[in-house]
Amino acid sequence: MKTSYPRKDIHVLLLEGVSPSAVEAFRRAGYSSIETHAGSLSGEALRERIAGAHIVGIRSRTRLSAE
Repeated sequence: MKTSYPRKDIHVLLLEGVSPSAVEAFRRAGYSSIETHAGSLSGEALRERIAGAHIVGIRSRTRLSAE
């Protein structure tokens, strides 16, 4: 499958201790820019990290708003 943007340049942000198997699945699929955090982020920290992300993986604790 071809993508219009190289997977190596797509930044993946995974929060709240998303399973290591998810990280491995992204790596096997060709994504190399993967940032993980054991906990949730909020406020300015969340806005800063999301600003550079193309894909965001969260669980139930993180709340995303339009802001």
